Amino acid sequence: MLGKILNITSLQNPIIKDLNKIVRSNNKKEIKSFICEGHFFLKSAFENQWQIQTLVINSNISFSTEITKIINNCILKNVKVISADKKILSKLSNNNNAQNIIFKVKKKKFLFSDLNINDMYVAIDGVTDPGNLGNILRTINAFGIDNLILVGDTVNQYKNEVIRSSMASLFNLKIINTNFINFKNWVNKNSIKLYGTDLKSENNYLNENWTFPSCLVLGNEKNGISEEIKSLCHKLIFIKTKNNESLNLSVATGIILSEIIRKYPK
Repeated sequence: MLGKILNITSLQNPIIKDLNKIVRSNNKKEIKSFICEGHFFLKSAFENQWQIQTLVINSNISFSTEITKIINNCILKNVKVISADKKILSKLSNNNNAQNIIFKVKKKKFLFSDLNINDMYVAIDGVTDPGNLGNILRTINAFGIDNLILVGDTVNQYKNEVIRSSMASLFNLKIINTNFINFKNWVNKNSIKLYGTDLKSENNYLNENWTFPSCLVLGNEKNGISEEIKSLCHKLIFIKTKNNESLNLSVATGIILSEIIRKYPK
């Protein structure tokens, strides 16, 4: 049985208006919270202990035992839990078909000191396509990488399109937003070997004997990694293909990480 839930029927309610404002801003960087949709996303946020601030649920359906427990837990933690109809959920949704759960989460800001001590890291330099970044999050999560570094003008990881295409992998990762200087300092301080992807390289990734701790660096969809970061790289590598077109970044990430795991299984 669910605990106390606030029923809202008006789109003009201040709570709904606040949520809608965040949705329409596309979770821009200066806003301290972001919006997510769906049972799977809620479960992942809850299990990874992200701070859920407001939870809107469809007033006309029954939820599974697992989701009901999460809802009740939110109530116990004084989260604003709201029951609303499909009209309100549709107003707050970025999907053509609104999910039955929409929630507001506090953003996390990670520092280099928060990173898990791992043999393998991934860094993204200047990627601009939200779908690409979201798919990369999903890919590295699948390969057990839990630290990701976004350097320079890389797209905001909280954009709606990134969150949606990440399939909730965002909640499993520690993602750092940084500039070149801080990235360089982290690399030098921790003796990280950078391996940058570069179409002009003659070093096939299949022939590489990886030195750890390592960080795989992927660059902008059009221009690749910056000259600044290239200068830090221990090695520039490439994936041999049948034509000169570059692979999708997420696909390239998966191919390289798969080979590393094959060579160095844990």
